[in-house]
Amino acid sequence: MSVYSRLTPHLLAELVAITGQGYVLTDEEKMLPYSHDETRGDRYRAMPAAVVRPATTGEVSQIMRLAQEHRIPVTPRGAGTGLSGGAVPVHGGIVLALERMDRILEIDRENLVVVTEPGVITNRINELLIKDGLFFPGYPMSRESCSVGGNVATNAGGGRAVKYGVTGRYVTGLEAVLPGGETIKLGGKRAKDVTGYNLIPLLVGSEGTLAVLTQITLKLLPLPKASMDLLFLFDKIDSATSLASSIMAEGRIIPAALEFMDRSAVALACRFLGEELPHQAGALLLVQLDGAGEEELYAQCGVLGKLGEKHGALEIYTANDATSRRKLWRIREAVPEAAMSFYPVQSGEDIVVPVAAVSAFVGFLHQLADKYGCDVVSYGHAGDGNVHARFLKRSEQPPDQWEANLPGMLREAYRRAALLGGTISGEHGIGLKRKDYLNEVLGQTELSLMRRLKAAFDPCNIMNPGKGSGFK
Repeated sequence: MSVYSRLTPHLLAELVAITGQGYVLTDEEKMLPYSHDETRGDRYRAMPAAVVRPATTGEVSQIMRLAQEHRIPVTPRGAGTGLSGGAVPVHGGIVLALERMDRILEIDRENLVVVTEPGVITNRINELLIKDGLFFPGYPMSRESCSVGGNVATNAGGGRAVKYGVTGRYVTGLEAVLPGGETIKLGGKRAKDVTGYNLIPLLVGSEGTLAVLTQITLKLLPLPKASMDLLFLFDKIDSATSLASSIMAEGRIIPAALEFMDRSAVALACRFLGEELPHQAGALLLVQLDGAGEEELYAQCGVLGKLGEKHGALEIYTANDATSRRKLWRIREAVPEAAMSFYPVQSGEDIVVPVAAVSAFVGFLHQLADKYGCDVVSYGHAGDGNVHARFLKRSEQPPDQWEANLPGMLREAYRRAALLGGTISGEHGIGLKRKDYLNEVLGQTELSLMRRLKAAFDPCNIMNPGKGSGFK
């Protein structure tokens, strides 16, 4: 167990000297927003001793050098939109809020890269790139509120990962500050690099437990000239997920997005929106296509329509303009808000299983919810097997019973995922929420190796302690 020092008035004065007056917060009311991310539950809240808001890599370096010298824990933070408690300062100390480092430093159109600071809101990148016919494909579905640094720190994904992959696929260069204050520069604008160990993938997804990311180089792609969406309604989840597999294996089409919702998720979203779908749909599959032109996409729609009929689709809707496409996505996008509206107490999961196992796993989740006396909705990314399950506390269930049941319920869910060849998080990260369950999917040899990597980067264990694969 690491022993940490407290922030004295003298150390606070040194932090003010580094960042300037007004960028070191110690007032509890002002620090309250930095005590949590978007993970629900009081257990995922903790107050820091101070929130420090640097503006440059040099300031970050000085802060980290001071923190290591005096054994002060540091929790890096982006936009605070995480869903794993990864930015919660469980040991107090400093929350290193990177929101002031919000400059897009360069758009290199010739090399198809953008160089950005970590505090940039992800959506800003594509807003700037659209006029050049370029885009950054690795964004998650919360792109209008999340930051690039947080995306990289968690290797965030989203609905378009089935075709374009997650954030890490596009990270070609990093500047990072180590716990002792040293600055390292990895990769760059080059497409190939096998010089030494590839440390970029190690820092991508490390959840702030190894270093502070201060500059990020991202690969860009040409923006598709056309896009189209299709919505398939089914009477059961098996039909929806079997179509999802057939689209790629039989239809030989890789959609940009391939989203599913089970019966409970469809019903909850429709109740929230005040809408009804025909046939009392038991499952929904939403497919997004993109490509070089509409002629290509209409041909793909023909293939998908025949596959949908073969798999028993009750209805098929097609949309190729912005208004009708938004209407199709409305139900899928409403699920998280609907769940929070009707169920104040819940546990949100982003378990991932092999694509062919999605239906079986969703069925198991409903059995598990019945066993523990709660509700569950399942939705997510059918193309990559990422199941967003929300276990929902019923109003009649006593709070202490819910709290007592939750660890066992999650452990059963994670164990079943592991048996199916899956794991406990596909894109939200381990953070504080899932660190106690790592041994369900990782062996002692793997865990020991991760601890040694953590110690090599962070010998004093001041970087986001108690989180992710740092778990100290």
